[in-house]
Amino acid sequence: MKSKILNFFVNQNIFYSFIGIIYFKKYNFKIIKQYKIDALWGEFVCSNSMEVPIENLFPILNSANGYEKIQIENSPHFKLIKSYEQKQKLDISDYIDYYTMYFPNENIEEKIQKFIDLFNNLSDDYSGLFVCVKKEASSFQDANFKILDGLHRISIAKALNIKIIKVYIVDSIKNY
Repeated sequence: MKSKILNFFVNQNIFYSFIGIIYFKKYNFKIIKQYKIDALWGEFVCSNSMEVPIENLFPILNSANGYEKIQIENSPHFKLIKSYEQKQKLDISDYIDYYTMYFPNENIEEKIQKFIDLFNNLSDDYSGLFVCVKKEASSFQDANFKILDGLHRISIAKALNIKIIKVYIVDSIKNY
């Protein structure tokens, strides 16, 4: 019951913004003009942003047991891009397995090439780098955030040794 009440208040934008200003002050928490982000599968509506250390961000990946929260460096995305960044033979097997299992209609070769192109572009200028995170009550307890969109970008940031990244906190999602 307590968590339901807390989640209700967290989902109230005014309450979240007020508490966010206080609690996430060290992350440069800001109330922003409503910002819409096209995530290809839906539109995210955000009214808050902040700058968060990468170690406080966690991808949510499909797994045999449903969605699973993992460390960035354990994702197939990071393994692939880290091998590219270190100019090693591309470690694509986990990435291919993941996309074949959960997104069978994706053109994997094209996806890998776009990922590498994104890495090359962000290596030159990562000033616009961001991810979108889930608005959750648990974030106030541990300052950890689940990534809803931006797994490729956060993997690149981690490979480039970027320590802090801009996040947009998602208020709502309009599915396409």
